[in-house]
Amino acid sequence: MPCVFGSADSKVLFVSQNPPKGEYEGIGRKPLGEVMATDRLDCREPAFWKCRDWLALPGAFDPSRFFWIHRANCFGGIHKRCSKKFLENAVSLVEPRLMLLFGGVAAGYFFPDLMSSFQSRRMMNLVKCRELVFEKCGAKVKCHVLFHWSPLNIWRKRDPEYEDVHRKSIKDARSAIDDVYPEYKIQTGMNSKNH
Repeated sequence: MPCVFGSADSKVLFVSQNPPKGEYEGIGRKPLGEVMATDRLDCREPAFWKCRDWLALPGAFDPSRFFWIHRANCFGGIHKRCSKKFLENAVSLVEPRLMLLFGGVAAGYFFPDLMSSFQSRRMMNLVKCRELVFEKCGAKVKCHVLFHWSPLNIWRKRDPEYEDVHRKSIKDARSAIDDVYPEYKIQTGMNSKNH
């Protein structure tokens, strides 16, 4: 079952990489795809939603406003095949105003040429990019690339430049969400300037 959570009314699309094996197979609990097929995440919001160092958005993940999908909806599967099956359909269905792409696998799907144009520190340089727009079939969607939150990304704690780039990218992403949903900011007290 694909790991997709949101609705056709969502205007912000989050794209992460692929579900961890334990989440996808449901080791010790329901598989994530089954949970995401319901109307709530049962306290299994993604790390980018709740963690203080990431978006730290208040309340439960709201599928009427936000749509979450993985670049590959199969653990250990072929990214390209999984993306063609689910990801492109999600973008067409939702017609988002904003996409937040977490990690190199997700960013590489939407901006492969730009990513390969950097000779070194590809992910760092891609996260620094502003004014990214994904264009397909006449649609144009504003995009932000962010680092992936996985604890396996240990390099990010060793690179002195990482923290500054990460902090700026998160601030910009929150501001972009404010632009799409100004009423959400008022209702929840969310304000990118205070984070």
